[in-house]
Amino acid sequence: MAPLDKTIPRLSGLDGEGSVQVHQDPDMKIEGAKVFSVYGKGGIGKSTTSSNLSAAFSKLGKRVLQIGCDPKHDSTFTLTGSLVPTVIDILKEVDFHAEELRPEDFVFEGFNGVKCVEAGGPPAGTGCGGRLAGCVANRSKETNEVDRYCDVVGFNRIAHMPDVDVIRRSRLKKKTLFEMDMDEDVAIVQAEYIKLAETLWNGTEPLAPAPLEDRDIFELLGFD
Repeated sequence: MAPLDKTIPRLSGLDGEGSVQVHQDPDMKIEGAKVFSVYGKGGIGKSTTSSNLSAAFSKLGKRVLQIGCDPKHDSTFTLTGSLVPTVIDILKEVDFHAEELRPEDFVFEGFNGVKCVEAGGPPAGTGCGGRLAGCVANRSKETNEVDRYCDVVGFNRIAHMPDVDVIRRSRLKKKTLFEMDMDEDVAIVQAEYIKLAETLWNGTEPLAPAPLEDRDIFELLGFD
């Protein structure tokens, strides 16, 4: 069965209460909410990291909404076990009349109550920005090169996800790491995600790393 097993609801002609959600008071604040973003090059593991981080937050008793912003719309794949329709997909069904939509039309519930939305997103490398808290060394045996880079540019490594096969297998099973059968590797990565969630929730010092040119990166990390 293909992973896209959640069909796009037929909403044409249905009168929702979307105007309440669309035309919000600009002074309205979400009290107590914290927003975290995950950035990285294509294929580096942003979706896997995001979904397992959301699962970790939920394990800490937090109410979690994960919003995927990627044309591949697979950010919430392991949370829901499927590729859910994007907000753009749903809007097409109502001829882009956003006032016809209700939250339940595009918000899906995943693992441990995590709410999931796939926005669709802009082309890679555009439309994103945020304050940096640190970097995650993802699926690496060692961290010496990551740490060396961080030291030079003024960055911090706040987590290290080891190079264990259970991370790959969890994607194939359409599950988060918190749903996998427990063994030593699973326990290690679960603990690391819980630690990362706690670190982010408690807050980090804001960073302003100095970027390096490609040539400088090769000189710093290249092999003799």
